[in-house]
Amino acid sequence: MKRLLNFVKDLFAFRKFNKVDFALTVILTFLTAAFATWLVNFLIDYYPESVPQHLDSVNKLLRESGGPLLYSFLISVCLVAPVLEELIFRGALWWVVEKLSSPNIALVVTSILFALAHVELLHVVAVFPLGVLFGFLRLRTKSVWLPMFAHFLNNTMASLSLVF
Repeated sequence: MKRLLNFVKDLFAFRKFNKVDFALTVILTFLTAAFATWLVNFLIDYYPESVPQHLDSVNKLLRESGGPLLYSFLISVCLVAPVLEELIFRGALWWVVEKLSSPNIALVVTSILFALAHVELLHVVAVFPLGVLFGFLRLRTKSVWLPMFAHFLNNTMASLSLVF
C-alpha cells in the first residue's frame, strides 16, 4: 500500500513548496494573465473575425443569471478545471514525458498540449503563456500544487471579470 501511495504522490507531484515560491506564483500569475489578456485583445483588434460568435451570448447569459447556473460555472471553471487539468498536464502527462526525455521537454510538451486542448484559436493563444507559467512552476517546485493554485487564481480572476 505504501508503494502505491508513493507512486501516486510521484505521478501527480504532490510535494511541499515554500513561501517564496508561493509569493512568486502570485506575482507571476498576475503578470502572465495581464500579458495573455493584452495579447488576445491585440489579436482581436487585427482579427475580429476570430472571436467565437457565441461568446457574447454566453457572457450575457452568465452575467444575467444568478443562482445555480452562475455557481456551477464558477465551481467548474475556478475549481474543477484547475485541479483536473493540472493533474493531467503537470501531473500524469509531465511524469510520462519526463521519464521519456527531460523536465525541460516536459515543460514544452505539456505547455503546447495544454494550449491545444483549449481548441479555439484565441483561447489557445491566450492559454499558451499560462501553460508555460504552470510548467515553469512545476519545474521549479517539482510539485503540482503551485501550478494548480496559479491556474485557480487565473481562472478566478478571469471569471469574476467576466460576470461582474
